[in-house]
Amino acid sequence: MALLNGEGQDEEWLMDEAESDREESGSSSNFAHKPKQTHWGFLGSVCLNLLFISYILFSYLSGLRQSSLQTPIYSPAASAIEYMTVTFNPGDDERGSQSPYFDLSDSADALWEDLDRVILQIDKKSAQKLPVKTLGIPGIPGFYVITLDVFHQLHCLNLVRKSLFPERYNLWDGIDENYAQRHQLHCIDQLRQSITCSADIAPIPWKWVEEAQQSFPTSETIHTCRNFTNIRNWAAKHALPGGFNGFDSKTRVEW
Repeated sequence: MALLNGEGQDEEWLMDEAESDREESGSSSNFAHKPKQTHWGFLGSVCLNLLFISYILFSYLSGLRQSSLQTPIYSPAASAIEYMTVTFNPGDDERGSQSPYFDLSDSADALWEDLDRVILQIDKKSAQKLPVKTLGIPGIPGFYVITLDVFHQLHCLNLVRKSLFPERYNLWDGIDENYAQRHQLHCIDQLRQSITCSADIAPIPWKWVEEAQQSFPTSETIHTCRNFTNIRNWAAKHALPGGFNGFDSKTRVEW
């Protein structure tokens, strides 16, 4: 009986050992698979992180490029910029909505001439920021001459306007014909470049005109504009006294 009991204990012990071996074998098997699962999980995590970093980098570079394209060149008049919505005046129509610049009259001429603020002065600090160097103003140390392109464009437009009506303005009397033509062509091409540069994309709608039984584009279009009054006020504060007559263009003043 003692032997049987001992054998029973031994048998029980062997069974326990076998069960323990199976558990350890199973545990070892599970443990052996874990590195593979961890390996694939790690690779997946790396891939996701690389994709995320690539997306962030691409977004940053795209934004940087877009930002650099939208950054305007320096202008001392930038502080005057303010945007507003404006409905364009068709000029002259049957309802009497006539632009004050439309007429051939002394009052219209005065308005056009008042738009012509070509010669302006800025201090040295502002002049140093210009993308292209300018010259100093003779007799006014520390100040430099510029023109805002909008006033050059208006000057050109007024010149073309006057050239259309020689019987009123006699703009080119006594001036070499070749020079006159080249000056006019210069102005026309400057206006072309300005128009294509700003490239106003305001949509122009069409309307049906009952009297003509036909559709036409309407000039009463809505635009997003820079507040021109602000820019004129800025120019007035920086105008060179005497305009062209107050600027000695034959005397060179460097930095």
